[in-house]
Amino acid sequence: METGIKKNLKNKNHLYYLIKFRKQIVGLVHLFLKKSSADLFLIYILPEFRKQGFGTSVLKKIFKKLKNKNIKKLKIEIYKNNKASKNSLLN
Repeated sequence: METGIKKNLKNKNHLYYLIKFRKQIVGLVHLFLKKSSADLFLIYILPEFRKQGFGTSVLKKIFKKLKNKNIKKLKIEIYKNNKASKNSLLN
């Protein structure tokens, strides 16, 4: 029985994107698309590449992609102890 990412990769509503810089993978994004909304499950940037604009850049691309798909709502969950994400997304 398939579980986790392997199963999600076969589902067209689960989208995974690798964030690359100079041919190196520096991060990962996981989105789940619904009819008129989307859930952002994960944006991960390697620690040594944080605070360099990669997260902001990928969020702008995500917003544009969702707009092109006529998706008007994006749900983002942030763990209460994740201060870096809170600072990035809420300020």
